[in-house]
Amino acid sequence: MRIQGKLRLGYFPLPLPKPGASGPACAIPRRSPQSIPASGTVDTLTQAEFNVACIAHIIADKPAGLCGHPTLSADLKSDISNLMLLCDAHHRLIDVSDIGGHPVERLRAMKDRHEQRIQHLIAKVT
Repeated sequence: MRIQGKLRLGYFPLPLPKPGASGPACAIPRRSPQSIPASGTVDTLTQAEFNVACIAHIIADKPAGLCGHPTLSADLKSDISNLMLLCDAHHRLIDVSDIGGHPVERLRAMKDRHEQRIQHLIAKVT
């Protein structure tokens, strides 16, 4: 869910959906090498490297969210068509630092392009 200036854990369906058409990759293409650390993130306890993934709602899960809607928020909160898999950096970009630059229409277009790109890559190797 988007709340001005911070991220909050919202409602996610359980069990979580498999990546499916999105593949296990951030739905926003990298714009610079700094967007996603090449080496991943290091767990402070185990010191193991890992990549952080976030499930983001396109339309907020609550009507009061930044991209909330009076009726669609409740209807779409657990619908896979309303969810995007993002890296932590891009999740913070769309929900904190550049909210106005990522309206619903743009996020849907990014998700659609990403899923088409993943399907194209899958078709090439199968």
